[in-house]
Amino acid sequence: MLKNFSRSEAIGAAGGTVQFRLKLACGVLAVLNAVALFLYLVPPGGTREELAQQSLQLRNRIMAARAQSTLLKTTSAKVQAGSNEAGNFQTTYFLQKRTAYENVVEEIQRMAKVSGMQERDAALSEEPIEGTADLSLLN
Repeated sequence: MLKNFSRSEAIGAAGGTVQFRLKLACGVLAVLNAVALFLYLVPPGGTREELAQQSLQLRNRIMAARAQSTLLKTTSAKVQAGSNEAGNFQTTYFLQKRTAYENVVEEIQRMAKVSGMQERDAALSEEPIEGTADLSLLN
């Protein structure tokens, strides 16, 4: 059996789904607009002013780190120069323990000959220097 449909019923049924779809689309667009407004007002990374402030703070930190680095390089260079000078001083004015007695005796004999003095008996003693663990004084 055939069923009779009226044209108004067909339009009403189709119109209901269209109206629902339009309401659903308007609701989705409203939610998306609310999300867009929230992201515009409160951006996730911060506002432009906050980002500019962070950038300025980072620049200041970088400048301070560069200044500190330059200071440390200067100090390091001075420490290295002092170490080199100490090494030169030690090699120039300190005798090696293996040849100390020989060098001292030779120098005393040479000075005695130049001055015309006669050398007598000598006693050499080695005493540790206070405050150092590896230096000693030859008397």
